[in-house]
Amino acid sequence: MHAIRAALVFALLLGSHGAGLSAEPADSGVRIVNSTSQAWQFSIVNGPTRSGYTLEPAQVLTGLCPDGCTLVLKGATDGTYILEGNERLAVEDGVVYYDDVGRRGAGSTPKRP
Repeated sequence: MHAIRAALVFALLLGSHGAGLSAEPADSGVRIVNSTSQAWQFSIVNGPTRSGYTLEPAQVLTGLCPDGCTLVLKGATDGTYILEGNERLAVEDGVVYYDDVGRRGAGSTPKRP
């Protein structure tokens, strides 16, 4: 009985803290990659909170605003996008595009306000 209980506790600990496993769904939060050779600055606006980021060339940020937010790309014409919280995005030439062909199609852009 103690061996079964110990094995169960170990399995629960391993599942929540080890081997790279996570209770989070694979698409939890926004993922954004910089597909250009220039750094881009953007803000994530979530209610009254605004957080600034710099996305270096080829850099990928993950886990952003899993409950949805507004992304504002600085220095871009019409660079404000409303996100649901599960998008896979790429920045190219000052425009944010969907980067998940299977879900929305390459080349389309997220909804704007």
